[in-house]
Amino acid sequence: MEKPTLLYDGDCGFCQWSVDQLRKRDPQNKFNYVPAHTYPSITESLEKQSLYEVILLQDNRNYGGADGALKLYCQLKPWSPLQLFRIPPFIWLARLCYRIIAKNRLTISRWLKLPATCQIPKKP
Repeated sequence: MEKPTLLYDGDCGFCQWSVDQLRKRDPQNKFNYVPAHTYPSITESLEKQSLYEVILLQDNRNYGGADGALKLYCQLKPWSPLQLFRIPPFIWLARLCYRIIAKNRLTISRWLKLPATCQIPKKP
């Protein structure tokens, strides 16, 4: 079985920092962490989705945003209190927080003095 893969924005300082934090929690290397623009099997729809959120590819499915990030993290730390955020109504709050953070990741990168080179596309 293929290892699950997390696609992320490889140009965004905040995204890279977040993935580095996940890697530290993954000493058994259960997941692949790949910048979306370098993923060899990227489809047009995945590429477009990756501009706005991380994507977890697992079991022939894709989980985006808060759903993907929580699924990955909770597999790394099964007893984490973050498990609570995977069920309603808490998942709704997690999705809202994720959207706010993703939309402001350039500002967050600057606050944390991380590279802020990514371009967040404007929604049409």
